[in-house]
Amino acid sequence: MIDLKLDDGNGLDVVELLHTTRPDARVVVLTGGTLGLAVATWAFSPIKFQADMGILLAFMFVWNMLGALILLPALSCFLLTGGKGKFKSA
Repeated sequence: MIDLKLDDGNGLDVVELLHTTRPDARVVVLTGGTLGLAVATWAFSPIKFQADMGILLAFMFVWNMLGALILLPALSCFLLTGGKGKFKSA
């Protein structure tokens, strides 16, 4: 399980936070992980170019998945609130 907690228990449980704030996160992880794993099998190809591109594409699929789950919500929270870090109450 992924968490960002200190030894004293303070911190953030990433998996629990994703389940509560983004219920579609499981689908994103399943799709990104499946695509990354499928393309990573190209690394075993006897063709050097295909093997190199398999590693590159697998890295890019997984990196884009993590960006969609973590980076984009963090950036939108920061940019849409003017740098305050919390959404304004309606």
